[in-house]
Amino acid sequence: MNGTRFKLLPSGLQWHASEKPQSAVLVLLCIDQHEPYTLLTRRSPDLLHHAGQISLPGGKRAIRDVSPEHTALREAEEETGVDARHISTLGRLPALEVSSGFEIIPVVGTTSANHNLRPQPGEVDEIIMCPLQLVLDSGNYRTDSLVKNGVRRDFLALDFESHYIWGATARILFSLTESTQ
Repeated sequence: MNGTRFKLLPSGLQWHASEKPQSAVLVLLCIDQHEPYTLLTRRSPDLLHHAGQISLPGGKRAIRDVSPEHTALREAEEETGVDARHISTLGRLPALEVSSGFEIIPVVGTTSANHNLRPQPGEVDEIIMCPLQLVLDSGNYRTDSLVKNGVRRDFLALDFESHYIWGATARILFSLTESTQ
C-alpha cells in the first residue's frame, strides 16, 4: 500500500440498535509480493437477489454475531475461504443504507497471508482480485444510471477487466478512496 493511510471510523465493540436489517461486508486489503489488491466476489447467477453482480464478501448479521467485524470476517471466510485468523481489522467506513432497506457496515481489514481461496458453491461464482491502485484512484469511477418503474437512479460504477462494479459495492470502494484524502 506504499504508505497509504486511511482515515477510518473506529471498530465498535458490538452491533448498535437499529430498526433496519443489518449486514457487514469486508473490504480486505491483501498485501502480496506483487501488487496490493482487494478481494471481490461475483455472486452466483442462480441466487434470488443480486445474481451475477460483483460484491464485497459479507452478509446479513446472524444472531450469534457480536459485532460487524465478526459478521464480516465470518461471512468472508465462508464465501471465499480466506482464513479470518490472518486478518487484522483496521476500522470501518461509514455505514450506508441500500434500496432493499438494509444498513451495510463496511469493515476494512488487511492480510499478508497467502490464502487458499475457494468460492462457496452456490453463492460465489468467482473470486476477483481487484488491484488496490485501481480502487484508490477516484478518476476511475463514473456515474451511470438506470430507469426502473419510470424512476431514474444514478449510481457509481467502476470497471475492472470484464467486471462491472456498481451500486453499493462501488459506493463502498469509493468511500475507501475518500478515506485517503
